[in-house]
Amino acid sequence: MWSLGLVAVELATGLPLYPGNEDYDVLKFIIETQGQPPDHVLDSGVYTEDYFIEDKDKQQRWTFKTDQQFQYETGYESLETRCIKLTRLDDLEQIIMFRRGPEVEAFLGEGGFGIVAKCRDTTTNQAVAIKVNKSDPDILQQAHVEIFILEQLRRLDPDAANIVQWNGFFHDGERVCLKFELLDQCLWDYIGDRNKQGLSISEVRPILGQITNALSHLSSVGIVHADLKPGNIMVVNRHESPIKVKLIDFGLACPASAVIPGDFVGTVGYCAPEVMLGLPYNEASDMWSLGLVAVELATGVPLYPSESDYDYLKFIIETQGQPPDHQQPGQRLFVSLIKQMLALDAHQRITPSQVLRHPFFSPGLSKRFPCINIERPY
Repeated sequence: MWSLGLVAVELATGLPLYPGNEDYDVLKFIIETQGQPPDHVLDSGVYTEDYFIEDKDKQQRWTFKTDQQFQYETGYESLETRCIKLTRLDDLEQIIMFRRGPEVEAFLGEGGFGIVAKCRDTTTNQAVAIKVNKSDPDILQQAHVEIFILEQLRRLDPDAANIVQWNGFFHDGERVCLKFELLDQCLWDYIGDRNKQGLSISEVRPILGQITNALSHLSSVGIVHADLKPGNIMVVNRHESPIKVKLIDFGLACPASAVIPGDFVGTVGYCAPEVMLGLPYNEASDMWSLGLVAVELATGVPLYPSESDYDYLKFIIETQGQPPDHQQPGQRLFVSLIKQMLALDAHQRITPSQVLRHPFFSPGLSKRFPCINIERPY
């Protein structure tokens, strides 16, 4: 019956739900979509210990092995082979309905708003990315706000401004579909391809400069992005050097003049303190987020990896101290720039134009510096 369920999904979508090359990948995809089997089921599994670690002191005794743990034990490197990526099976309904419309080639991701699909434009035969918003009234209202923001951004050259090119919208039933140029991969995936070891300072510099350029252009038209994070920064082509990046996802963006204090926007771990505290905020909140993105690029891991608002604020308070002076010149200037991006007072936070004039971007510092070394728990 399980197999029949997967066959039914493939009949309806044209794509397998869990197309793993190895048992570990299939189990990982199942757990990410449907959750982990209960302990009493795993207790009797002959091969449970091949994929799970038991800790009798935890309420949920069995924990699925991470990609790194499984690779260390077996030598197998987990591969992402899914075209349909879901966090719950309920989202299948939206995917199945959408497949009746444009020529869908792959599903690129999904979130609270809906899904993003790679489609073929039948008029130009070009591959495009389409963001399909759910038909929920609140999400539809937000989609119309996003369209308003994207209309404002049409005054900018998307390539010169390092923002994704928007090519209009259409309706699929009650759903609003936004059409964008197709880009390669987000910075989270780009960092992940480096085994989260972080990029060298010379690699960070052009990426940071391009996103700062994007924020400078947004500021010129009075727009706050409000959800800047590695997942919303796309690499245009990972095989180019230096890489070009573009800012995407304006679903939470708003005019700086229309900010409502107390509205929680952004993602925990990246939003500015004034947003967390319900204070008035403006374009400076994006600069805080960019500072955290820059740290993650250089180290491979987030500076404040929090799941709750309290932990996030606690980490900020505990770590806003003076960094050591023994770093190499590029790294010292990098940390100096980060401190100005992460100023707790939004009024004292560095502006995009000041970032571009910072000594970190001096041509004389184009010499390659090594990655920042940090210890990682295993």
